[in-house]
Amino acid sequence: MSRMVEKHPQALIDLIELADYLSLDDARIAQRFIESAAQTFDLLATMPNLGRAHPSEIDGLHVWHVHGFDTILIFYIKRKEAISIIRVLHTKRDIENLL
Repeated sequence: MSRMVEKHPQALIDLIELADYLSLDDARIAQRFIESAAQTFDLLATMPNLGRAHPSEIDGLHVWHVHGFDTILIFYIKRKEAISIIRVLHTKRDIENLL
């Protein structure tokens, strides 16, 4: 069963910031990142158990990487009819404080 994908406003900001950063080196990489993130969101909507539970104060938080971008993590919560994308963060960021 495929769920809907809900992106929290901060996750959308994360995506834009990451794409902007990647475009400094190569606009094609930034475009590939956006496309890969969207495909990974759709994959997680279909298979939400791919990610592992992430220890956090946020109940039910899971984490998985963007396909092809192993250092960029998707933090999401699986719900009955949707997955909620909470944040999309690079592994070098202070993840615990940003969540």
